[in-house]
Amino acid sequence: QNALQRSAQDAIGGEMEGVGLLKAADRYRMSWLLVKGISDWGDGTKGENKDNNQKRAAENAASFVLFVIGQEGFMHKPRSGKG
Repeated sequence: QNALQRSAQDAIGGEMEGVGLLKAADRYRMSWLLVKGISDWGDGTKGENKDNNQKRAAENAASFVLFVIGQEGFMHKPRSGKG
C-alpha cells in the first residue's frame, strides 16, 4: 500500500485491477480515469435482482464517464508530471 501511495500521490481511490492501468498510463505520462460499476455490496444479497442491478451499475458508470469526458477542457489538459 505504501508503494502505491508514493507512486500515485494524487489518486483518490484504489482498485485492484487499476494497478495495471496506473503503470501503463504512468509509463507514457498519460492521465487516466477508472470507473467501475458496482452492483452489490457484499452483504449476502448478491443474487437478488442481479441482472437489473448489474445493468443499472453499468448504465450509471457509463453515464458518469460521458459526463466527465464532456466537461470543457477534459481532452486538452496536459499532465504536468508526477505528484
